[in-house]
Amino acid sequence: MPSEYDKYSASRDGTVIPPTRHLLTPRATFIIALACTLIASSLLFVLADSGHITAEGQIATTPTAPPPTATASPTVAALGFQLFNDRADGFTIQYPDGWIASPLNPGMQFADDSNETGYAMQVALPSSTTLANPPQDVTNSSAWVDYELNYLESKYPQNFVRLSTGETSRVIGGVTWQGGAGLITNNSSGIRVQVFAVVYHGQPYIINLLSVSDRFSAGEIEFFNPMLNNFTFTPTTP
Repeated sequence: MPSEYDKYSASRDGTVIPPTRHLLTPRATFIIALACTLIASSLLFVLADSGHITAEGQIATTPTAPPPTATASPTVAALGFQLFNDRADGFTIQYPDGWIASPLNPGMQFADDSNETGYAMQVALPSSTTLANPPQDVTNSSAWVDYELNYLESKYPQNFVRLSTGETSRVIGGVTWQGGAGLITNNSSGIRVQVFAVVYHGQPYIINLLSVSDRFSAGEIEFFNPMLNNFTFTPTTP
């Protein structure tokens, strides 16, 4: 009998992921259990199957103002990167060669390693109809940034601090996203999280950038900025 993941995989019209890659379980959380353990100077990144963000349902509310229109167009990936076209979720992005692309149901995660992750980017599409405590104003991009940071704060009440040094806004895919940052501490070390969010055509998108804090700046230059600069919204295909 096919599993729920098999059904979900078969329904997606994005780039085919080779079966040798490690895939997340269905209903994987956006960040449900980010372990603050450093192994060989790498971030141990664990995603549990508890449904913090799920695939069911779409946000019915639409913005009162006309949504912005993306002006960027898909480009060929830079040397050392490959393109991923997620037709089901409506975006393309480039990610480094050798990284693992895994479905978030809905959305995608791109990470340099499935077991001892040093860098990860997640693109998620949360739905207010399936979340226990969605933002009051689901059309407000900043509200979705607060939602994600509040979730992390509730998950790690003794080990999470908001940072004032993160980007508060950024143009990604031709539209302006709102941003915020936090740190999951672990004694003298920590995991830095940069969050970006936007409501595009009535659908919220959340991007999380994650890395061990002392390597985040290097990761921005080498990985995250090229990925964000290539992100493009595209028409969705059922």
